[in-house]
Formats: sequence, structure tokens, C-alpha cells
Amino acid sequence: MAAIRTASASTVALLADIPSTGHLGPVRAPRLPVAGDPREGCLPLLDFTAAELAQGRKVVALYPSWRAEPAERAIGFVRAALLTDHIAGVPVELAPLPLSLVTDQLAHLAPHLPAGLVAALARELPRHVLAGAWLRTLGSFADLPTTLGRHLASYAPGTSFLAYCSPWPQVDRFHRGEPEPPPMIPDSPVGMLSAPSGHAAADIVADHLAPLLRPSQTATAPAQPLAPRYWKSHHLVEFAVFSVHPQALSRAVESVPTTPCAWCGEPVAVRRCPFCAAANTPPPRVRPRRSAAARPGTAADPAPPAPVMAVPRPRAEPAPAEPGTERAAAPPPAEPAPAASAPAAATTAPPPSPPPAPAPTAPPARAPRPVAVFHEPPASLPVAPNGRRPGHPLRAPTNN
Repeated sequence: MAAIRTASASTVALLADIPSTGHLGPVRAPRLPVAGDPREGCLPLLDFTAAELAQGRKVVALYPSWRAEPAERAIGFVRAALLTDHIAGVPVELAPLPLSLVTDQLAHLAPHLPAGLVAALARELPRHVLAGAWLRTLGSFADLPTTLGRHLASYAPGTSFLAYCSPWPQVDRFHRGEPEPPPMIPDSPVGMLSAPSGHAAADIVADHLAPLLRPSQTATAPAQPLAPRYWKSHHLVEFAVFSVHPQALSRAVESVPTTPCAWCGEPVAVRRCPFCAAANTPPPRVRPRRSAAARPGTAADPAPPAPVMAVPRPRAEPAPAEPGTERAAAPPPAEPAPAASAPAAATTAPPPSPPPAPAPTAPPARAPRPVAVFHEPPASLPVAPNGRRPGHPLRAPTNN
């Protein structure tokens, strides 16, 4: 049997035309678009993967799940051409702007974590980001979780919407006076990236999104070429709200339960290993409860009640007989006193309790009722004049 290989370092690549946000400075994952001619589109990924494998690193290739066919075809071609399983494709259901942010965050963590954990974080980090877009119209009713009324209202002048793609899909109508609260706000301090596209007003972020989301830091990212395709609209403002706390990424890493793959040894958090595709049993996902000290302004969670354990009470022993007299038979053990009479039992002796009633016994089983069995006498016995044979009182007479 081959020895189980240990986890190794990795590098992250994004297989889509999604520019970097520049939030992490020089740290950014390489962008390798694979759209276009299948034969020519796979060559950049093939050369990049071969160079990384020569350096002893595995490749975690991210791609948008809403444009998965070109990326899956390119990853399959590279695995077959290099005869390796050290490249894993991970689909991510995010809009272009938050997908670019998450990719750069994974590129920052990849040199310090095993490849399997980096692939698992690609599904965990979107849960810590509030991402969406301000839309003037809802272009596609089938792609967004909205109602028919809101879809028809998008054709009215002066109507706009807030659509969220993370942490879960949601569409709210945007009211300038009383906007609806967002589904989630990351841990403080909060930063926000925005990217206007088309003819969207530049003051949407400063006048409406910033007062609603209340970020402590704001920055503008370049417009994403694939944003109109994802949101089905040409007039939009993408935004991504995330925590800029120094320990934010460390908390995300600690919240991912993993188990070593049974074949390649990489830590995995899903049923199928993204590298060797071996079947595994993922550990149960348990999120630790955050204390009130980590979130100022919230009341402390009450401590769970301690488990109540039943303590058996000692039985009362009979008093010893006086010397010179015969010892009487020991009385039956006294029943434990109720909780309400516990103080009185400490000062005065409890009155003798009546002997316990004998346990009910089951009635004796009835003997089976005897069944009369009639045996046919031999044919040589004489027949009485009335037509009956001896020993057959119930036999009917026969007519000759």
C-alpha cells in the first residue's frame, strides 16, 4: 500500500476576468481567464500549474460557479496533461467584487496553511462578508430571489433595490428615507469596498450606502467587467463589507472544522477531497459561541444551568437493643422523608412509617382446560339396536 502523503503548501489562482481590488496591496492572486478558445485558453493555466508543481506547491483554482463550464474544462485538461491531482477547482457563488476580495485574502493565507485548508476557506470566507449591489432595475426575475411585485415595480421610475449575494441571497427594496436593515454586519471595525458600473450615480455610496452600512473605512475598487453579467443590469454599484480587525482572518481559519483525507492526507471539510476526490466523513460543523467581551454593547449570555444529579439518601438503621434484653426483629427500612420536612427531621425523629405494602404478585397461571378426544373404536365391536356403538354417545343413528 502506498504511504499517505502529508499536506503541503499551495498557491491560489482565479480563473476569471476579475481584476484585483488592491485592498491587500501587493498581495494578490494571479488572474488566469480561461474563456474563449478551449485550446488556447488552457495554456496559461497549464504553464502556471507546471511551474508551481516544480516548486512543490499545489494549486487551488477558484472560479465563479455561475460561469463554471470553461474553468472546469480547463482544470480537467491540466490534470490529464500533467498526470497530477495537485490542482483543485473550487467553485464560489459570489459576485465579481466580493470574489476578487476573497481570492486575495486566500492568496495572503496560502503560504501559511496547507492546501486542503485553503480550499475549505474558499467556502468559509464568504460567510464573513456582506456583499451585494445597488440596482436600479431587476433585469432577470429567475436569477434573483424576489417576488413578481418587486419585479414589476422595477419598471417604475425612481425605484431602486439592494440585492445581496452573501452571506445569503436576498433582495430588498431601497427606500431613501427608511431603508431596510442589512441581513448581517461583520465584526467591528468594518471596511467597505465599492465599485460603480455604468451610469450609476457616484453619490450612491456616500449618501445612501455608507449611512446604512456604517463602515469605518471606505475605498473604491475598479469596475468589474463581469458585474453586468452577474447582476443582469448595467446601472449598479457593487459593494463588499468586511471586518478589518487584525484577527478577522484568524477567526475564520479557526472556525473551519477539518479532517485529514483518507488518501492524500490533506485537511478537508467536505465529503469529497478537492484534490484526489477520495470519499471522507467531514466533521460536524460547530460554531463557538462568542462571549459578550468580544462584542461590546451586548449583554452577557447567561451561563447554562448546571446538571442536577440525584443523590441517594442513606436508609435509617434501627436503634440497638438494651443489654440484657432480646433484640427485636429489625423494622423495615423507613421511606425517605420529603424535601419539605427536611428541617423537622433534623430535630425530631421521624414517626415510624407503616410497613410497605407487599408487592402485587401475578395471579397463578390457569391450567389448560382438558379437551375431550374421541377415539374411533374398531369395526369389530357390536352395534346396539339403536344404531350406536359403545363409547360413542354422540354418534347419530344410521338409517338402514
